[in-house]
Formats: sequence, C-alpha cells, structure tokens
Amino acid sequence: MDKSRRLYARALKIYNQGCIYKAINLCEESISLDASNVAALNLKGLLYYLNGDLERAQKTWKINARVNKDSVAQKYLEDSKKDKVNLEKYINAVNAVKNLKINEALELLKMCSESDYNCINVNNYKALCYIKKGEYIKAQECIDKVLSVDKRNSMAKKNIKMLAEYDFTGKGYNFRKIGKTILAVVIIVIFIGGVSFGVKSIITREKIKASNDKKVNSVNVKKTQISKEKKKPSKENIEKFSAGTMQEYINNKDFESMYNYFEKWKDKNLSGTDKELVQNAAQILSGDEAVEYFYNSGYSLINSQDYEKAKSGLYKAYQFGSNNYLYPHIIYLLGLSYNSTDDKASAVKYFNEYDENFSNGDYEDAVLYDLVIIYKDTEIAKAKMYAQKLTKNYPSSIYNNSIVNSVINQ
Repeated sequence: MDKSRRLYARALKIYNQGCIYKAINLCEESISLDASNVAALNLKGLLYYLNGDLERAQKTWKINARVNKDSVAQKYLEDSKKDKVNLEKYINAVNAVKNLKINEALELLKMCSESDYNCINVNNYKALCYIKKGEYIKAQECIDKVLSVDKRNSMAKKNIKMLAEYDFTGKGYNFRKIGKTILAVVIIVIFIGGVSFGVKSIITREKIKASNDKKVNSVNVKKTQISKEKKKPSKENIEKFSAGTMQEYINNKDFESMYNYFEKWKDKNLSGTDKELVQNAAQILSGDEAVEYFYNSGYSLINSQDYEKAKSGLYKAYQFGSNNYLYPHIIYLLGLSYNSTDDKASAVKYFNEYDENFSNGDYEDAVLYDLVIIYKDTEIAKAKMYAQKLTKNYPSSIYNNSIVNSVINQ
C-alpha cells in the first residue's frame, strides 16, 4: 500500500511538471498495487478528463464511487454530466475552424472553457483561432496552458511554429519559458486509506450432540446410582425448538437472530408446524429486506475496516440473495474480499462465478483483471487467457494497463 501511495505522489508531481501521459501510467501502477487507492483513481480520471476522454474519466470515477464509496469521485461524476454538451460544442467548433468560421469557432470554444473538461484540445484550437485573428498574446496564453499539462503536445508545438512564422515573440517573451502558466486543477481532497473489501464466510454453526450412550452397569448399587444420576441431566440438556422464539424473531424482523436460529434447526427432525415455521423463516431471509440488511451490515463494517465481521454479513446475503438485484455485487465483493485477505482459492471461486454468470456486469473487467493478477505468477496460461479476454472485451478499461500487456506478451 505504501508503494501505491508513493506512485500516486509521483504521478501528481509528474503531472504538475507537464507530463500527463507519464502521470497516467504511474496512476495505473499505483492502482494495480492497491485498487482501493481513491486518490490514484480520482487523479487518473481527472487526467483523462483534461485530455478529453470523458468516457474513461467517468468510468474511472464510477468505479471509485461505487466500489470505494468515495464522495469526491461521486461529485466528479455529477459535475461531468454537463460536459457531454461541451463535447458537442467542441466538435462543432472544430468543424467551424475547418470551414474557416473562426469567430463562430472561438465563441464555442470560450463556452467550452467554462469547464476544465478537454482543456488541452480546447486551448489548442483557441490558440489556433487567435493566431488566425492576429491576437498573438492570447494565442500564446492558450499554448502555455496546454504545455503546462502536456509539455510535449504536438499541436501546441505546431502553434508555436506558426507564431514564429508570424515573427511574434512578444516584448520580453521567451518561448523557452513555456509551461510556467499552470492550469488550475480541481483539488483532490481525499484520504488514501486503503479500503479493501473483506469478506470471509466463516459461519459458526452450533451442533447439538446426542447425549452419551445410556449404559447401565449393574455391577454394584453404587455404579447403578451413578448411572441414574447421569441420566437426569441428559434430559435437562436436550434443547427443544421454541416456536415462540422463532415467531418473535419473525415478528420483530430480527434477521440476525432469525438467521442463527434457522441455521441451528434447519436440518433437525421437527414436527409439522415447527417445520413450517422454519421454512417461513427461510422465505423471509430470502426476501429483499433481509438480503439488503445483511448486505448493508457487511458493507458498513467494511467501511469501518472490520473485515472479519463484514465477511459474515456478506456471506449471509450470498446464501439467501440469489434472486436479489444485489447478487452480482455480493459475489464480486466476496471475491474481492477474499483476494484482499490473501485467500486466493476462495477469491478465484467467486470471481469465476461472477465471470460465468454476470460476464456483462459492471465489475467484469475488474474481475478479469484480478484473475490476471492472481494467476500471473503461478499459472501464466490462465493469466494470459484472462488478459486477452480483458483487452478484447474492454479495450478502454482502466484495468487494461501495462501489467496486462506484459502478461499477454509472455
């Protein structure tokens, strides 16, 4: 986790030095080491956002908001919804430039500049428009903004050459100082606390043992008396199913107690009415309210980093939630949690279940990536299979990074 944080810090520093693509790669490395590094995920989304890749930016923030429950990512998502309109304005502006409608293009680009979205491309075309209009100082300002984010940007360099052709240097202007104007960046105020989803389904089931064999040895009176004394407590220790207790749990919607009592008696030989009551409890536990209760209780414990207790809640949701809309989420979180607690065998079990049953789900690319990481050092053939599936089905995924490519190339 410390290495993931260091990589994030390097990415932020490199970005401020105008190396946006190198910063994106460092974010990928950071995320590959710790998928719960909310800072790295938010920064990567922001870099895509500045570069005009709205789809990747939103997908990155969506994962961070949904999986890590990050409020900053959620805010980015909400704020970026309006940028689809800015994208249309940008496309119209580019077409206007091609048709030499410079004033129309510039007005559209100014509207786009109200947001930081796509600022690299927007400022490049604004610079071009200002050059065409002879407003060279404004053009240089736009170029500086581009180079502060991407100092190797090819279009910005072309615009610099164009200014040189017009013999514009500006009084006291030195092109070697380009990049000093730093683009105002949305401040990322987040914690880097690792949120690792933890679940380990260890359910303690009480088992009632039958009383010791009743052997009466009549060797002497004393042994007979001892034998009789042993019989008496055995009758007292036999627990009976309490219909009233179960009904009370049902009436009060005490899902935890209902679950525990159900687990204790579900396989016992009960009378007709008692058996019906246990079956009724099973139906209630399979209902949306109970499943969501177990899911939320597990999830809240994850947020407080009490992973061991969280595992129990999520597993209960898994046991009874096969018909609930949360079921794909439950399976994914179980796999992710086992993976985070180094139980790779159990992680593979749940990841495979997700891949087989929910291959079109929201977490499929994350599942494939986790399988690549699990197998890359032990079974390279399997790792390569999942890596190829990831790159083929999700070419724009944030998980489609250098690690995946290195596995494919082995």
